[in-house]
Amino acid sequence: MSKRILITAGIFIVGITSFNLLNIPFLFDSSKEKIEELEPLNTIEDSILKKLMVKLHKKYVGVDVKTTPNKELVIQVVGDEKYLKSVQIDIEFIAKGVIKNTELEDYIIVFERWDWIGDTDEIINKEHQLILKMLMKGLRNYQVVDHISIDTQQIIIVHTSIKDLDKNARKVALEIEEKANEILHSEKLNSVSNIDTYKFKVKMNGKVIN
Repeated sequence: MSKRILITAGIFIVGITSFNLLNIPFLFDSSKEKIEELEPLNTIEDSILKKLMVKLHKKYVGVDVKTTPNKELVIQVVGDEKYLKSVQIDIEFIAKGVIKNTELEDYIIVFERWDWIGDTDEIINKEHQLILKMLMKGLRNYQVVDHISIDTQQIIIVHTSIKDLDKNARKVALEIEEKANEILHSEKLNSVSNIDTYKFKVKMNGKVIN
């Protein structure tokens, strides 16, 4: 009798254990499915934004894009108010074409203007604007160039979208610096005072890479 009880109990315990073991992969699989469901959404959005950046950088320098939780597609443009107004319609047309029939189609397009620089001195400001204008035109073929700024110590900073710091990234950074120096010492900037005192920094994620 006691043997039968032990055997029955043993079968019962094995049955519970088997049930639990069978359900463990199910639990893992369901959580895995949830993760897999979430990941493609971010990947798709990043892919759309990357495609938009490539399109915009073919024509414009000093443009960046991002999305907000409020379903806004924010397009940031470097330049004064007059410049923003002159490019806004065209940039919006390009953006709408890229996001059409995508997850971002219903997003509201919002423009943000970035100042060329924050210097209040009118003469220096005009010279800096001229330098930045020429640099932005001359570097427009480099799609990694996001925007360009000049600090109070006459250091020209080229902000890039380079993500990985490898040999190729350093090579591109040096090419940008050489091209920028060539532009800086061109005839069109002969009117700028103390042009030889300007230095260049190429940045990736806020870090100097040249």
